[in-house]
Amino acid sequence: MYLKLQEGTVVDLESKTTSRYHGNLTVLIGYGAGIFDIKGIQKPRPVYLANNWLFQQPNSNGGGPIIEDVGLTYANDVTSNDILNDHIIIQFIGDSQMVTHRAIVETWKVLRKAERDTLCAPMIMRSFYTGFNRPDNRSWLGFHDGLSNIRSSDRYSTISIDKSELQSEDFWTTGGTYLAFLRITINLSNWESIPVKLQERIVGRDKATGCPLIGIDQNDINILAKGCPVRGTFEVTDDGNEYFRDYQQDFQKKIFSNQDTDLEKSHMGRIRRTYDISNRIHLSGRSRIFRQGYEFLEPLEKYPFFRVGLNFVSFQGGTDRIYKIVKYGLARANFGGGCTNTIWEADNLLSVRGAGLFLVPPVQREEEFPGEVIFTKNPNMSDVGTRSVRYR
Repeated sequence: MYLKLQEGTVVDLESKTTSRYHGNLTVLIGYGAGIFDIKGIQKPRPVYLANNWLFQQPNSNGGGPIIEDVGLTYANDVTSNDILNDHIIIQFIGDSQMVTHRAIVETWKVLRKAERDTLCAPMIMRSFYTGFNRPDNRSWLGFHDGLSNIRSSDRYSTISIDKSELQSEDFWTTGGTYLAFLRITINLSNWESIPVKLQERIVGRDKATGCPLIGIDQNDINILAKGCPVRGTFEVTDDGNEYFRDYQQDFQKKIFSNQDTDLEKSHMGRIRRTYDISNRIHLSGRSRIFRQGYEFLEPLEKYPFFRVGLNFVSFQGGTDRIYKIVKYGLARANFGGGCTNTIWEADNLLSVRGAGLFLVPPVQREEEFPGEVIFTKNPNMSDVGTRSVRYR
C-alpha cells in the first residue's frame, strides 16, 4: 500500500495511470521495546532498548521528569506516556499535508480490514501527530533552529549502529539506527515575557541574525562572534556563514575566557559541552545525533485557544546518546540557563506530551518489509546493509 502511495495510487482507486499527487512520500518504520516481549518474536530486545535507556512514565497525577532528576518534564495534565508502550512507529514525510494525512487514513483502512480477518493478530492505530517544516528555518521561539546539525555526507557514519559497540546477540542491528521522538510544547506566554536580550543568552544566539554569542560587554550588551554575519548577508542561513551555523569550540573557548557564566549555560553551550565530554569517552563524533524538527500548531478550548510546539525527532547509533544529552547536557535546566538563579519564565518553558525510543532495523537482503528480520529466523536474511530488497 505504501509503495503504491509513493507512486500516487490509492489502493481502492486503482487506475492505469499514476497520479501526480505522490508528493515525494517517504516512509520509515521503527519498532519499540515492547514488541520484543511478544511471544514468538525471533530476536531478543536490543541492549539499547533496555529499560535503563528508556524515558520514564509521568507521575500518576501528571508531570514528572522524562528521565530521573532532569529539568525536562511532562506537562502537568499528562498522566500517561502511551508512546512508551507502542510497538511500532511510522514516520511519513511529504511535500504537503495532504500526502502525509492520506497515508495515515490509508493505514487505518488496512488495519480495519485486518480486524475482520480472524487469522490476523489485532493491530490498532493508537495515535498520530502532525507537524511541518518552517522555510524560514526558525522555531516558535523566533530563533533559527536546526543550524548545528550533521552534514548529509556524515550522517550515515554518525547515526548507524556500529557493530564494534555491540554484544554478539545484537549484531543483527548493525547498520540500523535508533529513532527518538518527543512531542514538546512551548509556553509562549512565558517566553514572550522575557526580554529579547535575555532570550538570546538563554539560547546562545542573536535572535535576528542567528550569530553565536561569545560574551557580554560592560554595558550589558550581548557580543556576537566576530565577522558574523559575513559582509553582504543578514542571517547565518545566508551563503557564506556556514562556519557560524555550527556551535564551534572556538566560540565556547571565548565564552570561558570572558567568564560569562550565563552564556556557558545557554542551550547551545550546554549541548556543545555534552558533545565535548562524550567525545573524550567515545569515538570522535559518535556522541552526536542527527535531528529533525517539525513544528506544530493545534487548537485548545481555553485561552490562548491554541498550543504550539515541536515534534523532536532524532537518529543516533545508540539510545545512550540522546539519554546523555538530556541527562548531562540539559541536566536540571528545562531548556537553557543556569540551574540556580534562573529566569523564572524559562524554568517551565518546555513540557513533554509524549516520548519514545524505537529501533529502525538495517536493510536486509530479500526481506519483504522493513524489519522482517525481527520476526523470522530465515538464515538468508543475514547480509546487513545491502540494497537488494523487495521494497524501496
